[in-house]
Amino acid sequence: MFHAPFVADGPVDLARVADQVDALVAAAGIAHVGLGSDFDGDIQVPTGLADARQLPALWAELARRGYDEAALTALRGGNFRRALAAAQATR
Repeated sequence: MFHAPFVADGPVDLARVADQVDALVAAAGIAHVGLGSDFDGDIQVPTGLADARQLPALWAELARRGYDEAALTALRGGNFRRALAAAQATR
């Protein structure tokens, strides 16, 4: 979630969101991390991520940090779709 107080104390920008992604991937593995902006809610947006039009800047920052296309696809919704499909298959 991109709500600035959930990302870090103090000023939050796009790089801090990418730092949080790095920490989550390090803790849980790329297959268990998904991003949800909550742009439709009442949130304090990070500098550089005011709305969905700025998401390409986050993907570019993560690519700069070494995330390949498969990892970016997983973060963009691939992990969510996989988890949802698995949950539906158990019904």
